[in-house]
Amino acid sequence: MVFRLQLTPLVLGMVLVAVSSILLVPTLIEAVGASAWAAFAVGQAVGGFCAVLILYGWGVEGPALVARASVGDRRRLVLSSLRLRWSISAPVLITGGLLLLALTDSHRVLAVAGMLTNGLAGLGMTWFFLGVKDGWSVFITDSMPRSLGNVLGILLLQEDSETAFASGMAVLVLAPLFGCLHGWLRATNSVGCALRQAFAHSPDDSIGALLGRGKHSVSTSFTGSIYTLSPVIIIAGSGAPSAPLFVLVDKAQKQLLSAFAPVANVLQAWVPRAREKELLKRVFVAALAAALFASGSLMCSALFGVPALEWLSAGTVSVSSSVAAWAGLYLGLALAEVILGRSCLVAIGAVSRLSFWSFVGAAIGLALLLPAGMAWGAAGALGAVSLGQGVRVCGYLFVIWSWKRRG
Repeated sequence: MVFRLQLTPLVLGMVLVAVSSILLVPTLIEAVGASAWAAFAVGQAVGGFCAVLILYGWGVEGPALVARASVGDRRRLVLSSLRLRWSISAPVLITGGLLLLALTDSHRVLAVAGMLTNGLAGLGMTWFFLGVKDGWSVFITDSMPRSLGNVLGILLLQEDSETAFASGMAVLVLAPLFGCLHGWLRATNSVGCALRQAFAHSPDDSIGALLGRGKHSVSTSFTGSIYTLSPVIIIAGSGAPSAPLFVLVDKAQKQLLSAFAPVANVLQAWVPRAREKELLKRVFVAALAAALFASGSLMCSALFGVPALEWLSAGTVSVSSSVAAWAGLYLGLALAEVILGRSCLVAIGAVSRLSFWSFVGAAIGLALLLPAGMAWGAAGALGAVSLGQGVRVCGYLFVIWSWKRRG
């Protein structure tokens, strides 16, 4: 059944983005140095937060809404989403740029470039294509531009000239924007309207009304983004000796999580499509997928984490086996949290509980982050954020169990 959602292009895109993104890290470190790369990584972290704000909850409930909507309702969803996100993108990105000026003392241009490479993703239409089971459109408008941009950026960054370096950074920024533009045209065409219709005024879909409708979904995304962004900023700002290693692990985790996102997000459309009698079965399948991803991440990190992280750092940091194990657990729990929250809890109508447990887990993890990091280094910091993710996952499982008992 899941294969009918065209997993082939999603898995192919996942592999291409993961490989190209990981190869970009050592290339950039060798081109600009570890401190400049750290500024770029912080910029990408802020950009990820900006992307979630720009997406404004469409990534949480969007696929489920599209999957259940008629053609007319899908047209309204597409146009409303474009109108809202175009309106808030500039203020969000400008605010992100100002935040970076406060967070970074040097290499600010690189930091802003890093922010834009991730921040522009919030304008994409992946959520819509997942809802209509169009995996190839996800590949063409998201995975392919990102991976091609990474590859071309790597080739240009290896050239020993300022022009090639500037061109490489421009490619990294413009590639996702080109994918977004293609996605807008493809989505509007699929619902039988022109892109310019998104500029038309609609009293029923004013910006204020759209902001109000998405408040529950965006609160969940906002909390998740805070928990994604804050650890690297807190540890890097503390001046802890383990900061370079933690930033490296955080960067690798974000790249891998981003690459796995299409496979996790496809369940957002598949689970809600179930009839009432089949919903429990699909929720169970999604939960099983979450368990497999989590255990697989931990096993792979335990086996290959140390050499992989040392290679990513271009030999600039030393990685212990405990750090590699915690990194794998952190990634695995993050994958499980995305699957359980955005597919299972949204499908059973528990968005408010999703927001609650997301906040509780984030509060616990962030409260313990700095003390654990100062006491036990990178392993302690990773343990703290893993605990926060674990609380979220356990909370989601409790909500699912309670729903099953009531049903």
